[in-house]
Amino acid sequence: MAIPQNFACVEQQVLSVTSTSASVTFANVKNAAFNAKDLLISNGGTKACQVLIGTGTLTAVQDASAGGTAQLKILSGEVRACPKGNNLTIAAITEGSDTTTLYLEAGQGG
Repeated sequence: MAIPQNFACVEQQVLSVTSTSASVTFANVKNAAFNAKDLLISNGGTKACQVLIGTGTLTAVQDASAGGTAQLKILSGEVRACPKGNNLTIAAITEGSDTTTLYLEAGQGG
Protein backbone atom coordinates (compact mmCIF):
# COMPACT_ATOMS: atom_id res chain seq x y z
CA MET A 1 0.00 0.00 0.00
CA ALA A 2 1.34 3.42 -0.92
CA ILE A 3 1.76 5.93 1.87
CA PRO A 4 0.26 9.31 0.93
CA GLN A 5 3.10 11.69 0.12
CA ASN A 6 1.09 14.86 -0.35
CA PHE A 7 -0.79 14.96 2.96
CA ALA A 8 -0.50 18.26 4.88
CA CYS A 9 -1.09 17.58 8.59
CA VAL A 10 -2.41 20.40 10.79
CA GLU A 11 -2.90 18.35 13.99
CA GLN A 12 -2.00 14.85 15.14
CA GLN A 13 -3.59 12.81 17.92
CA VAL A 14 -2.52 9.37 19.16
CA LEU A 15 -5.15 6.87 20.30
CA SER A 16 -4.32 3.74 22.30
CA VAL A 17 -6.96 1.21 21.31
CA THR A 18 -8.17 -1.73 23.43
CA SER A 19 -11.27 -3.92 23.56
CA THR A 20 -13.14 -1.05 25.23
CA SER A 21 -14.16 1.79 22.93
CA ALA A 22 -11.93 4.83 23.44
CA SER A 23 -11.98 8.18 21.69
CA VAL A 24 -9.94 11.30 21.12
CA THR A 25 -11.01 14.75 19.98
CA PHE A 26 -8.78 17.06 17.99
CA ALA A 27 -7.81 20.17 19.97
CA ASN A 28 -8.85 22.28 16.96
CA VAL A 29 -6.46 25.14 17.76
CA LYS A 30 -7.60 28.19 15.77
CA ASN A 31 -10.10 25.97 13.88
CA ALA A 32 -7.26 24.26 12.00
CA ALA A 33 -8.53 20.70 12.55
CA PHE A 34 -12.16 21.69 11.86
CA ASN A 35 -11.20 23.30 8.55
CA ALA A 36 -9.04 20.34 7.53
CA LYS A 37 -11.45 18.06 5.70
CA ASP A 38 -9.34 14.90 5.49
CA LEU A 39 -8.06 12.36 8.00
CA LEU A 40 -4.96 10.18 7.68
CA ILE A 41 -5.19 7.08 9.88
CA SER A 42 -2.06 5.01 10.53
CA ASN A 43 -2.33 1.79 12.50
CA GLY A 44 1.09 1.43 14.11
CA GLY A 45 0.21 -1.80 15.92
CA THR A 46 -0.08 -5.45 15.00
CA LYS A 47 -3.85 -5.73 15.47
CA ALA A 48 -6.79 -4.46 13.40
CA CYS A 49 -9.48 -2.20 14.85
CA GLN A 50 -12.82 -0.62 14.06
CA VAL A 51 -12.83 3.20 13.75
CA LEU A 52 -15.74 5.63 13.95
CA ILE A 53 -15.47 9.30 12.90
CA GLY A 54 -18.00 11.84 14.16
CA THR A 55 -18.85 14.50 16.72
CA GLY A 56 -19.71 14.46 20.40
CA THR A 57 -19.60 11.23 22.39
CA LEU A 58 -18.82 8.26 20.13
CA THR A 59 -18.72 4.54 20.84
CA ALA A 60 -17.09 2.21 18.34
CA VAL A 61 -18.32 -1.40 18.24
CA GLN A 62 -16.48 -4.65 17.57
CA ASP A 63 -16.64 -6.58 14.30
CA ALA A 64 -19.73 -8.64 15.14
CA SER A 65 -21.81 -5.48 15.63
CA ALA A 66 -20.20 -3.31 12.94
CA GLY A 67 -22.54 -4.32 10.09
CA GLY A 68 -24.72 -1.40 9.06
CA THR A 69 -22.53 1.19 10.80
CA ALA A 70 -20.36 3.92 9.28
CA GLN A 71 -17.24 2.45 10.88
CA LEU A 72 -13.98 1.72 9.07
CA LYS A 73 -11.97 -1.47 9.60
CA ILE A 74 -8.30 -0.46 9.83
CA LEU A 75 -5.94 -3.42 9.46
CA SER A 76 -2.60 -3.68 11.25
CA GLY A 77 0.03 -1.57 9.53
CA GLU A 78 -2.57 0.11 7.32
CA VAL A 79 -2.35 3.77 6.36
CA ARG A 80 -5.62 5.20 5.04
CA ALA A 81 -6.70 8.69 4.00
CA CYS A 82 -10.43 9.33 4.29
CA PRO A 83 -12.81 12.28 4.41
CA LYS A 84 -13.23 13.83 7.86
CA GLY A 85 -15.56 16.70 7.05
CA ASN A 86 -16.29 18.85 10.10
CA ASN A 87 -15.92 15.90 12.49
CA LEU A 88 -13.37 16.22 15.29
CA THR A 89 -13.84 13.02 17.34
CA ILE A 90 -12.47 9.59 16.51
CA ALA A 91 -13.41 6.42 18.43
CA ALA A 92 -11.87 2.97 18.02
CA ILE A 93 -12.04 -0.56 19.43
CA THR A 94 -10.19 -3.85 18.94
CA GLU A 95 -11.34 -7.45 19.32
CA GLY A 96 -10.90 -9.54 22.48
CA SER A 97 -7.76 -8.66 24.43
CA ASP A 98 -6.04 -7.11 21.39
CA THR A 99 -4.43 -3.67 21.57
CA THR A 100 -3.07 -1.33 18.92
CA THR A 101 -2.09 2.32 18.44
CA LEU A 102 -3.64 4.70 15.92
CA TYR A 103 -1.95 7.87 14.69
CA LEU A 104 -4.63 10.29 13.53
CA GLU A 105 -3.75 13.32 11.43
CA ALA A 106 -6.24 16.00 10.49
CA GLY A 107 -5.19 17.74 7.30
CA GLN A 108 -5.58 17.99 3.55
CA GLY A 109 -4.62 15.67 0.74
CA GLY A 110 -4.01 11.99 0.46
